[in-house]
Amino acid sequence: MQSKSTSKLPTTKRLSLQTTNSTSRLNNEHNRRSLNSSTTNCDTCSTTSSSTSSTNTDSFYSTTEASMLSVSMELLDTMIVYPGGKHSVLQLSEKHRILLVFIKWFGCPICQNVIDDLQRYLSSFLLLNIVPVVCHQEDISKFSEYLSNTQLLHCRITKEMKKEFSVKKASLLKHAKVMPSMIKLMVQKKKKFFLPSAHEIKGMDMLSSFGMYIVHKGQVTSSYSSDILNARPDYGVFLFHLKEDHLYSDSSSPEDFLPRLLKLFPNMKMVFEELREKRKQQPELSSLPLTPRGSNFSTSFKNNEEDEFSLKNVLENATMRTFFKAFLSNQYCLEPVIFYEQVKMFRMLCQRRSPASPSFEYQMENILAHNSPSSALDLKIQECKQKAEYIIDNFLKDTSMFQINTSGKLLRKLFSAIEEKCSDETLFDDILQDIISSMLVFRFENFIDSPFFQDMIHRVQSNKVVTSN
Repeated sequence: MQSKSTSKLPTTKRLSLQTTNSTSRLNNEHNRRSLNSSTTNCDTCSTTSSSTSSTNTDSFYSTTEASMLSVSMELLDTMIVYPGGKHSVLQLSEKHRILLVFIKWFGCPICQNVIDDLQRYLSSFLLLNIVPVVCHQEDISKFSEYLSNTQLLHCRITKEMKKEFSVKKASLLKHAKVMPSMIKLMVQKKKKFFLPSAHEIKGMDMLSSFGMYIVHKGQVTSSYSSDILNARPDYGVFLFHLKEDHLYSDSSSPEDFLPRLLKLFPNMKMVFEELREKRKQQPELSSLPLTPRGSNFSTSFKNNEEDEFSLKNVLENATMRTFFKAFLSNQYCLEPVIFYEQVKMFRMLCQRRSPASPSFEYQMENILAHNSPSSALDLKIQECKQKAEYIIDNFLKDTSMFQINTSGKLLRKLFSAIEEKCSDETLFDDILQDIISSMLVFRFENFIDSPFFQDMIHRVQSNKVVTSN
């Protein structure tokens, strides 16, 4: 694919991208990010990238490497997940993607910081049907107490299990090199350093480093390991396979996995309620440049609709939307784009109705009168209504799990129209446009300034992935 002209890029970024859109500059940016690891700012709940000295010989991060790991299903079935102890990693991986995070021991301040990061990222994990599991070598009851202030799951592992996953070892010299980082965490974040008990140490691999793996349907699909103790991958990049030739895509909807997740995370709703409260307290979000409620798309959204990398095109294109979702997952703000995808599914359901069938009004009268479907079309209308009610219940009510802030006037209009227009594909259009103009436009401007946007352009222009839906 030939490179597109920079004249098609958003106007506000055109001048800066004219000098960076060349293939060599984009390759440099792409390679620079390959050497970056992600750290999470605990004070602002935002994700930043910091360069490390990691090289390809120090660490691996690849779905290709993951496919070479010979982790047996029998071993995964012996990895019991707590609290509860009712499921193994193998069993959970049948319905969810399991993120296994191998730490050294809880008394390590760096490991405590990793756990803080996982808890902070939990809302994004859950919206993506990812179950994070902290893998440790300590007493199960004791570790459950360590995690009592989180909603995280954990699993006890052995030295042999670490070998199966090819978790790297770090030399004593590399342990010494991270002492300044540990001291900084102890001073600034009040982390405490302590060793496991003498009995626990006997069975532990004290020199092993950090490792992170995704298991799905009994297979390790992604892996990261480094002998640099404070090196971490960017979660958004890792979860969506942005460094791989094939991006991660999943057609499942929250309604498919939410009931099972609620059994694993009974306080799941509290996770999202606390997240919304934190957003209110963040000064950088208190000054969002909101457009007037009830308007259609913002001016910038309208003016750039024909740009190859406009917000409109990024949302409508599955490949580019994946990069945007990876960015939003790092911002703990996936709900608007998940809502967009749900409305898109609703529209597809509505479009399945045959135009030659009896009128919608007649079919609705028939369903309401007999309280049961009388034809295939009736079933489709009911399916549309169920999907519409699901979207409303989970995104648009004050009690919704993934509540999205939108116009009260538009909500009242929607609620009054739901019975009469439940299979009208335009049912959610006004609210969707309001959410795009009041939330996603602002997020998209930040996305443009991020390495994710540069990586997306690099992918499209180098034709590594198909860019059409």
